[in-house]
Amino acid sequence: MNNPLSNEKDICQHYKDEIRRAISESKGNTERALGGVLRSIKGTLVADITEAIVKIAWKEKGGSPYLIKFNQARETLCVEEAYIKRQKNPAVRDYLNRNRKEGFGYSVDKHVFIDGKLTLGIECKAYAENAMLKRILVDFMLLKQNHPDMNCALVQLESMLGGDYANGKEVQVGSVKSHALMSQFDLDLNIITLLEGERKVDEPVHNPKFLKTLEPKLVRIAIERINDLLPNPR
Repeated sequence: MNNPLSNEKDICQHYKDEIRRAISESKGNTERALGGVLRSIKGTLVADITEAIVKIAWKEKGGSPYLIKFNQARETLCVEEAYIKRQKNPAVRDYLNRNRKEGFGYSVDKHVFIDGKLTLGIECKAYAENAMLKRILVDFMLLKQNHPDMNCALVQLESMLGGDYANGKEVQVGSVKSHALMSQFDLDLNIITLLEGERKVDEPVHNPKFLKTLEPKLVRIAIERINDLLPNPR
């Protein structure tokens, strides 16, 4: 993204340009190669739009651009000591004690820091369905253990979660299946969908016949919802 996206019009134009690029690059590719090209374009597209929306929301709150940072550094999940102690095999206990801090890295797509504090975590998806939502919720649960005051959001281009997540309205009740999953976790996940209409597998937006337009009103709704998740400037 060479130029900053500073308003709804910029974001909508960026979406249009990137989808056109996806359509252009789809020509002459094998189906397998095309899948990789499109995943890359759409993944970067949602991430760029999301970061722009956060910056606009923070600016509208009167926040200083010098106090907001985006850091995608992975955090490390270490083996819990209680888990090691209950291992019956001494060799396993010794191995885990020696290496417990290696663990593995985890993160979400956007870690938003305000004045050095992780304030908002955002997962960016071309689309999400409920099987993916389970993984997203686990990642947020792990982050919340170290950052209990952090807010959580999912920004998706299209929705496959059911319910009314893709109706383009300011107020959404969601879907029972998604709420059933989210109710198992001690966190509030804010779900923001950028395009109207539930995603259909056989009607991809990179196909000119099924192209969806990103509307400024939906970008505005996204900005206002992110605004609510950011702290007030000091």
